[in-house]
Amino acid sequence: ELDMPDAQQRIASPEVKDALKKSTDDAIARGVFGVPTLAIGDELFWGADATAMAADYLAQGCKFSDAEMIRVASLPARAERDVTKRK
Repeated sequence: ELDMPDAQQRIASPEVKDALKKSTDDAIARGVFGVPTLAIGDELFWGADATAMAADYLAQGCKFSDAEMIRVASLPARAERDVTKRK
């Protein structure tokens, strides 16, 4: 339980709803697909299981330009978000 007596009232406020919608729209525009997503520069690391990859990325620099990563990145996506249908 939150130690905030007016939490429900705050959550229901138009300001909070507007901020959540803006954050969601910004995330979608950036290419965020799900949560958790960790953004490091222009790279997005999606899912809790990607935390180690993000840590390696920070420690070793970008390995996304080696031949195997380029090959994997060129594989077709299995799921895509159609933002044109969002209301």
